[in-house]
Amino acid sequence: MSSAASALVTGVLLLAAIAGCSTTPDPAQRECQKETAPLEFLVCGHRLVVIEQINPDTVFLYVDERTLALEWDESQAGYVSLPAGTAFVPGSSGGKLVFEGEELPECYPTKPLQLPFRATGNEPPWRLDITHGEMILITEYGQRLRRFAEPVSKAGTDGSVYFYAKENGTRLEVVVTPAICIDTMTGMPYPYHVQTLSQKTLSGCGGEPESLLRGVEWQVTHLKGDPLSRGIQMTLQFTEEGLVRGTAGCNTYMGTFRLTGERMLISDLATTKMACDPETMAQEQLFLSLLIDAYRFFVTGDGELELFTASGPILRAVPGSDRSHRSR
Repeated sequence: MSSAASALVTGVLLLAAIAGCSTTPDPAQRECQKETAPLEFLVCGHRLVVIEQINPDTVFLYVDERTLALEWDESQAGYVSLPAGTAFVPGSSGGKLVFEGEELPECYPTKPLQLPFRATGNEPPWRLDITHGEMILITEYGQRLRRFAEPVSKAGTDGSVYFYAKENGTRLEVVVTPAICIDTMTGMPYPYHVQTLSQKTLSGCGGEPESLLRGVEWQVTHLKGDPLSRGIQMTLQFTEEGLVRGTAGCNTYMGTFRLTGERMLISDLATTKMACDPETMAQEQLFLSLLIDAYRFFVTGDGELELFTASGPILRAVPGSDRSHRSR
């Protein structure tokens, strides 16, 4: 990957899907692509994929520490590798990727790493805050605060962001990696794994847990371990306004949700008042009662959502086709 492609602007990992340019080599887009050489970060199941536009007919694909050159194939309406086995078909939001013969789940774009950014860890407890102008590291149970001005940052081809700063002879290095990270004290999932390297190495989690839930219409597949009956559709959407809403099988519903430091809370559910067949209504009542009981959540490496009570799993869902750009 070129050094320009690896650069960060003002400490933010840029998605280079520049407005007005498409990764599909439409002749009308060719000049735009030549000038912007977009770099695109996608999540395909549990894999992070980076696509670099080299010219209108060629892309470099970075995945699993591999680099592959793909050429546009009009008959496939996508980019293919030689020898065959890898192909990427761009879509309006993400695309489809077959990597070395394995068809991956639908790809969707990730948003940039947003500043300010906070990470925390345990045993011993520590906190790191990163802004555009400085990094603040708090350790020793809150008794020691160190400021590192003007951090320098760059991006890796695996989607990680590296921050460096030096203050009074002490160097602080931070690696922020997009990967599900579980807080060791609370069990809460976070979108980033964070490691700091100074006098000692500290590991913890960063970002906002809510970002793992939002921007996706989740399609429920299982309740209490059992698959939904054929023809019954249940969905969940978590909004920026703290609402949860969707289809409960027969009726639509809406309620509120929030994440505390330790758990998920779903409450104030209200539904429409339609009547359906007894089996659908029974599964709807079970679904709504399980939402109220939900205590925590987890997003698997394959991108599936699982909800739990204090005693075990209660619901499984997969990302639906109505998917907006999901931030980490």
